[in-house]
Amino acid sequence: MRSRTTTDRLATRLAVCLVTGLAAVAPAAWANGLDGIFAVRGLEGLEVLEAENAERLFTPASVQKLIVGAAVFHYLGPDYRVATHVATAGELLPIEEGGYRLTGDLVVEGACDPTWGRRHNPQDARAPLRQIARDLAALGLRRVEGDLVVDASRFPGRRYPDGWPEGDAAFSWGAAPSALAIDENVVGVSVAAGGALGQPARIDGAADVEWINQTVTVGRERHGRGSLEFQPIWGQPRVVVRGEYPISEPAFGVRLASPDPEGRAGIALRQALERAGIEVLGEVRVAQRPPPGKLERLATYTSPPVRDMVVVMLRNSHNFYAESLLRILAAARVGDGRLDRGLDLESEFLRYVVGIDRVDFELDDASGLSPFNLISPRATVALLRWVYQQPWRDAYLTALASGSGGTLVGWGRLPPMVGKTGTIRHTQALAGVLTPADGVPVFFAVFLNHRTQSRPQLRGEIVRALWRWHRGTAAPGLSSALAAPTGVER
Repeated sequence: MRSRTTTDRLATRLAVCLVTGLAAVAPAAWANGLDGIFAVRGLEGLEVLEAENAERLFTPASVQKLIVGAAVFHYLGPDYRVATHVATAGELLPIEEGGYRLTGDLVVEGACDPTWGRRHNPQDARAPLRQIARDLAALGLRRVEGDLVVDASRFPGRRYPDGWPEGDAAFSWGAAPSALAIDENVVGVSVAAGGALGQPARIDGAADVEWINQTVTVGRERHGRGSLEFQPIWGQPRVVVRGEYPISEPAFGVRLASPDPEGRAGIALRQALERAGIEVLGEVRVAQRPPPGKLERLATYTSPPVRDMVVVMLRNSHNFYAESLLRILAAARVGDGRLDRGLDLESEFLRYVVGIDRVDFELDDASGLSPFNLISPRATVALLRWVYQQPWRDAYLTALASGSGGTLVGWGRLPPMVGKTGTIRHTQALAGVLTPADGVPVFFAVFLNHRTQSRPQLRGEIVRALWRWHRGTAAPGLSSALAAPTGVER
């Protein structure tokens, strides 16, 4: 597979910036943004209900997640499970008091499993760690004389796509995937004004993170204009907090991306081992290269099926799950969990499996947070129509949001449908499947780009279109040729 070159990426970014710039300065046609719409009825003998700029490229926001969900189900299957192994190249030797001591390092082979938290373990967020500790204790392990090593070698390279806004990377929605992760790689912190003007703000955050306080409490004249910002120090358990906090502002809490995800998970595992009666004499460290020697596996923790992860990703539009699934897919298919390997797999999937032309999309991430993702409404509908014909269709469609659950709650009264929302600044999107009373599905994609209206206004426009398509109303004068398959490479 060919990774995209720096020149490819730069050319795409220049094109996107040019389009964005034209939208900002051009009068009339561009003044109110740009809309892309494609809605078709049926699988055969398609009836085009509406089409506007259906072949143009748009920023899809989180509609992008449809791609990785379909690719994971196609290549791995909905019942695929992620296995995290614990192994060693050392020896287990008996000790006088009973049990064994490990002469070497205890190695956790990170697998990028995103489920080690309360969402999948509501009774005990640390259940995966405790299960590993119990399994090792059951083998008779009592002491590790080496280090506890988090092997991150299957997921090398950059954590973040090129196009992610820098400010997003500090917050929970920008939490990066990692070889080993707990709590969805998120830490909490609360901030309140200091006791007097000029004093630092009060910061109360996660105990396993060092909070470097560079804030100052300012007067009431700054009410509503505080300038607090958070800067993680990546690879270290530290976050710098700086800026002004008005003394009249109430306290608030925020969820931030963990600055040292593998290290934090490793420390939590060490604590679980100690509670299970296993002493670790060495350090917790993260290895970017495979540990030397032949490893013997001692314990394995297996995730829930990926169908459960896809539900979280699609229904709740969870960025961390999307980026984790992309890397899980790459590691499973080619043994290399790099971001660019995952994007290459997605591209090949769209082109050679679904049959979408290469000029109809550009991929920068799995989650849709990057504004440099591009796809046409027509290509998005082609993907949904392909999904509808797969044996795992029901698992995929039930993972999408609806009026009764997920990100579509609050959109108002909707016709029977499932879909994937997308929302970033100046972009509102929705793609999915309508199920009218006659049972003939309607596939649709709507991308509203460069739009400055409020979210309720934009969503109202989309909802009115959904009801129109639900009634089977076709826009006049549309050519059925628009519904032809997008084809393959041209």
